[in-house]
Amino acid sequence: MVDINRRERYIRTEVRDGSRAVDPWNLLDVRVQKQFAIGLFLDALNLLNDDANESVLSRTGTSSSFDVRSRFLPPRRLQIGVKFLF
Repeated sequence: MVDINRRERYIRTEVRDGSRAVDPWNLLDVRVQKQFAIGLFLDALNLLNDDANESVLSRTGTSSSFDVRSRFLPPRRLQIGVKFLF
């Protein structure tokens, strides 16, 4: 007698050799701040202009978009700000 409810299960594995590791991030963020009657500051973000990704399109191994990088960090940018202390 054959059990038609029995299903085979597969566990897919791969070698852990680091070949699927994400690229390292090389980020440098700097803040310069001066306090007068008001506080002025300048933020320089991603000074090294690294294009590191924060996500991938799919984590499913059978998907055509598996391991395709997405959501990249914004390019180098500056922010100027003012703080009011009271």
